[in-house]
Amino acid sequence: MDITNQKIIVVGGSSGMGLAVARAALAKEAEVFIVGRSPERLALVASELETKRMQTIAADVTREDDVRRIFKQVGHFDHLVVTAAADLAYQPIRELDLDAARKSIDSKLIAALLLAKYAAATIAEHGSITFTAGIAAERPMPSGAIVAMVNGALFSLAYALAVGLAPVRVNAISPG
Repeated sequence: MDITNQKIIVVGGSSGMGLAVARAALAKEAEVFIVGRSPERLALVASELETKRMQTIAADVTREDDVRRIFKQVGHFDHLVVTAAADLAYQPIRELDLDAARKSIDSKLIAALLLAKYAAATIAEHGSITFTAGIAAERPMPSGAIVAMVNGALFSLAYALAVGLAPVRVNAISPG
């Protein structure tokens, strides 16, 4: 697929898979917006990649005002890739810490819901939204009930968004 001059938003793009996606998109001449929580890490990425086709946006995607600001800043765009997965709570269910569980839900599921809500207004008809879920939805670890739940829900959200936002393509992938 030719993504030359298309706008791509990569949430979680300051490290790991998100950074790899951003690099690959830049190599294909896309305009890339890297979103992350840490201004310091974003500054390092900006100095490392140093291109006029990339911008960084510091934002906490669990906060609606921050998400609204992302899409206002970017405007019309083509693709959204979400790899951010902070605050995942691996804990035995007998020792459930509800606050930690809520942070997991917020960082993986509520963030995805907010990103989809605001993306829907400005995404191109030929565009796509890709969420990164995980194998934990199907093969949870003994201490991974919360992570399994959140990843399973993210798959279900992607199915519903694919129907609700058609013809925009919406997928949840499970790397690894």
